Amino acid sequence: MLTQKGKDVIFYNVYRDNASPVAKAIILSIDRRKLVGGQELGLEYCEVVVNYVIKRDAILPRGIGNMNTMGQAQGRCIA
Repeated sequence: MLTQKGKDVIFYNVYRDNASPVAKAIILSIDRRKLVGGQELGLEYCEVVVNYVIKRDAILPRGIGNMNTMGQAQGRCIA
């Protein structure tokens, strides 16, 4: 399996206007058993750190506790 760790990724809006980029992040882990926010990543998610937010009010695909928007996730690790 090729490693994805360290690659830059762009998040797109999942609920409105799917063509709009909302944030940039770096992949930290693709280990499906890794816990992020108390949940395993599973096959559909990877762990990233959000380093640049374009649209602060964009909804996270998988919120963590009270963190539900890209603006709240800036500088943090999310799935």
